[in-house]
Amino acid sequence: MASPTQQHAAPKDLFALFSAAAEQSASGEGTDANSLVFPQWFAEDMSTGGPTAFSAISSALNEARKSLTPAKPRESDSLEFIPVSKLNVAADDDEVTIVSDSSVRPPWRTEKSRLDGSMSPVLILHEEILEFCSFVAPTSSEHKMRLEVVDRLRDIIVGLWPAAQVETFGSFASKLYLPSGDVDIVILNGPEKIPKALQKLASILVQRRLVKSIETIAKARVPIIKLVDAETGIPVDISFNVQNGVDANALVRDYMESYPEMRHLTIVLKYFLYQRGLNETFRGGMGSFLLQSIIISFLQHHPSRNQDRNNFNSYSLGHYLLDFLELYGRNFNYTDVGISIRGKGSYFPKSRRDWYDRERPFLLAVENPQDPELDIGKNSWAVRSIKKAFEHAYGQITSSAKGFWSESLNSSGSVSMDSISILNKMIRPDAILHERKIKLQQEKSAGSTRRKRKRSQVAVTAVTPMAESSKRLRITAQRSV
Repeated sequence: MASPTQQHAAPKDLFALFSAAAEQSASGEGTDANSLVFPQWFAEDMSTGGPTAFSAISSALNEARKSLTPAKPRESDSLEFIPVSKLNVAADDDEVTIVSDSSVRPPWRTEKSRLDGSMSPVLILHEEILEFCSFVAPTSSEHKMRLEVVDRLRDIIVGLWPAAQVETFGSFASKLYLPSGDVDIVILNGPEKIPKALQKLASILVQRRLVKSIETIAKARVPIIKLVDAETGIPVDISFNVQNGVDANALVRDYMESYPEMRHLTIVLKYFLYQRGLNETFRGGMGSFLLQSIIISFLQHHPSRNQDRNNFNSYSLGHYLLDFLELYGRNFNYTDVGISIRGKGSYFPKSRRDWYDRERPFLLAVENPQDPELDIGKNSWAVRSIKKAFEHAYGQITSSAKGFWSESLNSSGSVSMDSISILNKMIRPDAILHERKIKLQQEKSAGSTRRKRKRSQVAVTAVTPMAESSKRLRITAQRSV
């Protein structure tokens, strides 16, 4: 550990440190600006929110990077948080995003939006959260498609192991999955030799051309098969004999009944992390169960459910989202405090559980409510990037809200409600969301056409007997003449 004076190094000293680290990592065609190796004292100080002047560090880092040759981003760099304001990606870019344009209606905003000029920014955020969650919620046809994928896989699995039970769990089971979300399947009462079973099942799926791609991960703590369904393109994860995922289904449902805000916060924050590549545990990100756990903890300790219960109805989803971002982006003590959501929820010293990692004191410690001896946060080693993302989103929303109405004026000096958005300060209107809007519009149009055709058929059915009767009356009248 460095001395206190070293922790307060002047920008020029930091510049020297960064430059030296960059030169040490230089190789081949040039130096990668992202390969800077920070001193241990610097990493610890940043992770604990210590006394180092952030502006001085930023200045020194920027000066050091000016001298570096730009390098092609590595695959691992996808974990780096990129503020929305820095993005400038063309609409036809296959990689990820369409740059946010504040003059265009966000894709989740509907023509029947309830927003109006009398609302405060936080209530506009509340309405947008409702609209966003409704927008990305699975349609009946999307859910049916996933059920059909599960049925096809179940037929194969039971054919191989007749005693096996095939269950779903996670976000699919709780219907908290995103449009691009995968389906988690567990095989219970399956074979005991899991590595061989993985290979056997994978071989059968390939032989029958049921998968677009497939990967077996046999050496993980929980061995799984990761595949993409050939017919639908839906990603699926298959594990063996892991009961706790299924048990968690009922647990999550109970929490959602106790905390109705949980569903909306989960969906918004899942997409927020997904856009930044911070949602996959195997990449150091925050998986669904961990995210749901810290949301539950946040709600358990929120003033609206404790000392401020009389004012519970005055809290909107906008308030909850901002309070969440402030807590985990600015105020939470990741170094010393652990989280438990059992009972009414509690905090505990990480050192008491021997969950304090001297090498990585910044890790989030969260007790598994089903197995209190298990820390479900320890594998999220990119938690500093997650914290930074939460903090940035909080800053973007609160700063934009201050001058919100003046920035929303159109050329005539009046407020244009069509393009107003606060949620787009943290959720980018990306290609997936734009494509979803087109898809939903097409499905709506197709459904309208089907309904018109059905009404037309009903009308024909109703009119035809009358027409035949009229025809008979005319013929009878002609004959009588």
